[in-house]
Amino acid sequence: MTLLKINDSPLRRHPAGEQAAPTRRPSVLHGARVLYLSTQLVIFVAHLYTFVHIRRKKDMTVLSKANATTVYQYDCQQWRAMLRGQILGLAMVAVMHLYFKLPNPLLIQSILPLKTSVESKLVQIHVFGTPVVGEPQRPWKTSPGLAGMWRFGRGAGLDGKVKSS
Repeated sequence: MTLLKINDSPLRRHPAGEQAAPTRRPSVLHGARVLYLSTQLVIFVAHLYTFVHIRRKKDMTVLSKANATTVYQYDCQQWRAMLRGQILGLAMVAVMHLYFKLPNPLLIQSILPLKTSVESKLVQIHVFGTPVVGEPQRPWKTSPGLAGMWRFGRGAGLDGKVKSS
């Protein structure tokens, strides 16, 4: 295997003649790590600001009389779920990158969680000041996820009931 020096960084030649992926270069890998960690920091600050705003507002309006959940309790539950998702994603990327030595999850997870966080209804309401009418009305409908999509493919409707043929 021959080594090729470009910009003082050794790149291995692959059998077909193409170069190794640019994410394997130390400078690019360091940049991807900095980008990922700074994105996670921005998301964490946005979540923290959302929590402070929820605590400051402390809306005690009852959502439904059946379970007597207030808007404040519901928002705190949603915030905990949002934070838990961020921590889980951070742990998964750490395992994939540090244990399996995969650099690509750093780049992908630098963009997707930021997009998800900005588009979340909780951040939209508490950070960006979106009015709570129509779609962001609580309790929010959750997307079905992978298991739900599998169920929908077998004849279930959006309400979760299986349609009879």
